[in-house]
Amino acid sequence: MGDRIPHFAEEMTPVIAEMAGRMIKQADDQAYARKDHEFGAEVIWASFQAKHRGPACQLMEELFQPLDDWGKESAVAAATLLQNAFAAAIHQSAVWDRRLSPETIAGRIRTAMYTHINSWSSDRGL
Repeated sequence: MGDRIPHFAEEMTPVIAEMAGRMIKQADDQAYARKDHEFGAEVIWASFQAKHRGPACQLMEELFQPLDDWGKESAVAAATLLQNAFAAAIHQSAVWDRRLSPETIAGRIRTAMYTHINSWSSDRGL
């Protein structure tokens, strides 16, 4: 079941990266000037949860059945890995450059998230 944990995070990475790229590019000048990236990251994560909870839950059901104690623990680990990968990516100053296109911002976030996920997997011998 261990390889399913990074698989979930890898599957959801493009979705959150694209959403983050658009939201960062569209941030209003006042919010951007405050450089409150922590708040921005929280807003992006909350928006991701609200808009993509259904597909994420469906993927979890597919990957972590039967939903016994091991399945539940793995599902939580997968969600935590995704959130940690997003946090690692979103705290890089390069992703907050609004001169870039939303696609370029999303690409940077995606790359950083995949790097985090791959490192996590490698640390566990997966």
